Amino acid sequence: MKEYTTKEKSNKNQYFKEFFPPIVIYVVLIFTLNLVQDDLEGSVWVYPVALSPLVPIFFVFRAVIRFIQRSDEFIRKLHGESAVVTLVIVNFIGFAYGLLISVGIPAPDLFLAASLICPVYFLVYAYLSRKHGGGGCL
Repeated sequence: MKEYTTKEKSNKNQYFKEFFPPIVIYVVLIFTLNLVQDDLEGSVWVYPVALSPLVPIFFVFRAVIRFIQRSDEFIRKLHGESAVVTLVIVNFIGFAYGLLISVGIPAPDLFLAASLICPVYFLVYAYLSRKHGGGGCL
């Protein structure tokens, strides 16, 4: 098990403080949306309410970016390399699937396609971290 420096522990603690409140708000909003969306159908409020989960997600993304910026050079390098490799893998899958769509395979839902990014990124980061001797995730 890797021993973390005081700065790494502090960074991780700060990340959790910045990450968890907005992600909890996001989850609550998603469940609430499922309950109230039918009641708002036809109302002018349906669009702002449907987009309301973007507010906490903005803060989640901000927490991730701040975590990476506060990290040491090695961790920033791992995240950058992981992002590029993930981009290549997801684009390759997208291009391949796009070619298959041209011969009759049905197009996937965009949300489903976009949801590939996080698990692929996690796997790439874990692989590269182990490869470079970083010991895994967080």
